[in-house]
Amino acid sequence: MTPPTVSGMRSVLLPVEYRPGLVMVQMVGPELTRKEKEKRKILRKEIIDDNYTRFHSHLIRHILDLAPHRGWMRLRVHFGHHTMAKYPKDFREGGTFQRLGEIVNLPRAQASANFDKK
Repeated sequence: MTPPTVSGMRSVLLPVEYRPGLVMVQMVGPELTRKEKEKRKILRKEIIDDNYTRFHSHLIRHILDLAPHRGWMRLRVHFGHHTMAKYPKDFREGGTFQRLGEIVNLPRAQASANFDKK
């Protein structure tokens, strides 16, 4: 998950029904203060670096598991959109970006989600 840019970040994220069965997360609330923007700029870089490291280690771990089959297997990586069908009721009133990250990592949210390959 790539965090939003510093200029586009808001203090509250709110789920909004985009169309029946599809809920989008919209940034609402006041803009961040200058001090919060400076903190957010550093935090955003850390989040991106952490996501890259986790993806890299996950990919290497699972590729090494498949190494004995390398002569007759192909590797395909799909990029796309992760669509959550269910999320905790307490998030309906809105929450922070960190809370959204926690929700995405919940096994129940992952099990009920769809992945649209793009």
